[in-house]
Amino acid sequence: MISDSLKDEIKERCEIVEVVGSYIPLKRAGNAYKANCPFHNEKTPSFNVSPDRQAFYCFGCGKGGDVISFVMEIEGVDFIGGLRLLAQRHGIDIPEDGAGGDGKGPKLSRDRKDRLYQLHEKLAGWYAKNLRSEVGRDAMAYVRGRGLSDDVLVQFALGYAPESWDMTKNWGRQQGFSFEDMLTAGVLTVKNENAPASSAYDRFRNRLMFPIWNEQGRMVAFSGRALAAEEKGAKYVNSPETPIFEKSKILYGLHLARQGIKQHGAAVICEGQIDVIACHEAGQTNAVAPQGTAFTDRQALLLKRYTEKIVLAFDADKAGINAVMRSLDSFLPAGLSAKVVVLGDGEDPDGILRQQGAEALQNKIQQAQDFFGFLLDTEISRNDLTSPAGKAAVANTFLEAVAKVNNKVERAEYCQILASRLRVPQDYVFQELRGITYRQSRKSNTRRPEPESPSLADSVATAQEEPEAVLLELAYHNQQYAERLVRDLPPEYIISSSILGLLLNEVVADAAQGEEWDELRNFVEERAATLQLPELNKRLYSPTYALASEDKREQSYQDCLLQIRANTLNVEFQDLREQQIQAATEIEVKDLRQRIWDVKQKLKEVHSARDALRN
Repeated sequence: MISDSLKDEIKERCEIVEVVGSYIPLKRAGNAYKANCPFHNEKTPSFNVSPDRQAFYCFGCGKGGDVISFVMEIEGVDFIGGLRLLAQRHGIDIPEDGAGGDGKGPKLSRDRKDRLYQLHEKLAGWYAKNLRSEVGRDAMAYVRGRGLSDDVLVQFALGYAPESWDMTKNWGRQQGFSFEDMLTAGVLTVKNENAPASSAYDRFRNRLMFPIWNEQGRMVAFSGRALAAEEKGAKYVNSPETPIFEKSKILYGLHLARQGIKQHGAAVICEGQIDVIACHEAGQTNAVAPQGTAFTDRQALLLKRYTEKIVLAFDADKAGINAVMRSLDSFLPAGLSAKVVVLGDGEDPDGILRQQGAEALQNKIQQAQDFFGFLLDTEISRNDLTSPAGKAAVANTFLEAVAKVNNKVERAEYCQILASRLRVPQDYVFQELRGITYRQSRKSNTRRPEPESPSLADSVATAQEEPEAVLLELAYHNQQYAERLVRDLPPEYIISSSILGLLLNEVVADAAQGEEWDELRNFVEERAATLQLPELNKRLYSPTYALASEDKREQSYQDCLLQIRANTLNVEFQDLREQQIQAATEIEVKDLRQRIWDVKQKLKEVHSARDALRN
């Protein structure tokens, strides 16, 4: 973590007009500056920079933020990356990720981390030299058998780790790297953690080596592939997590695929390194792969900076299909729409390239199937639709996924498709979806999620305006509203599970625990910068708040609270209706009928209050 004081210092030292003006020409317009937006094509300037608010906002595409947000967007880096670029620009010393800045002292110095980067770069060069020498003859034969060209071998820096327990270790010592350096980097390992460093041995032996880069193009790890299926040990051996490598944050090939992703308008997600290389060889320069088959939340948010569309191209075997299914909980919360490349039995992108050619692979990717169509086909193939239990199993799995889609039109379309495929009344499908949606909303309605629970990045922002967005704006600009929300939004109110809804929950929880208002504002700004939500940016950085009267702000505040209350009551009403349908006794029916009537009365009171407020 980087301390808030350091973030503030960077923002204070970096004049937004000067920073933005170094990228695009600005023209003064009254107290502000205008330009053609660098983030979308336009002929009439709608991009505004305000020196008074130290913020930018584009009325055309909705992007906005502070000086850090601008650098993040235009350089294609994350929040920490934006801070580092600005710090370098103004000569501010900033620690590496996790290396201090929080008053607890450094975990690993910048020099040590630079040394780890250097070790990976040099070792990759040595591995590449081995591949082209006599010692790497079998490895090169394997590569040629895969049909990989010299160009991609150089582009992806493939190499070979010799079949030895100490050749890497001896090479490192000759290059001036210590045992501790190589152990920290993960290229050496020991039998147990208490063993002396001098007893370390090579982690990678007789393997085709794939260097792993981070988003900025710095080499941080390796993945070693066995050259033959009958070899002992795992098919792949990967670097352990280190001070410079967290596998959940890394997408293999992203540093090479960024431009391809923008050009193609989508990212192709493969299962492994060979498949990524095969796609690039075939001209699909938008291909990347997670480290392992799991596609994580962080990786999804990483891709969101470049595209809103992904194509999942995992193997057609059971493991590949399960990996596609698991990816749902990552790409939907990040706001990504997905398609699936439907491969034949035993097919993968690498095999298609070798056996059918580049054009066949490109055609497969272009003909990718909508994720929900793939999901429904898969579930139908796994269950017996001649039995009620089989139909129920298909419906449950499919609707659990559909419930996570925030667009109501899309949800309705998927429900109609499901009803048609299962040959059941649409009303039953919609009723089941309401129950699943209610259960999911109750599960996510927590003030402070545990580390393994869904976080702010695990939700989908709605396209329409949310009351949570208005309340966030009011709390951001006025401390009194932030304090009032603690009292006026009790835990039983169901806040939407969108990014903005969870962000509001976080703000209220922090305010309830006595968090300073300035710290709350910093938190909201950082989220806005990281997630680039047009609705939130507009409310934080365009002059909408300043133009509204105090009466109008108070009216908006009360109306939003009533709207959230109405949403909560509507969910309760639907739940009671479902319980009534399933009730087994007349006593239960009578009790539920009374409770439904009570909820209806409360809803009438809320609607009357809203009407009075607006009149």
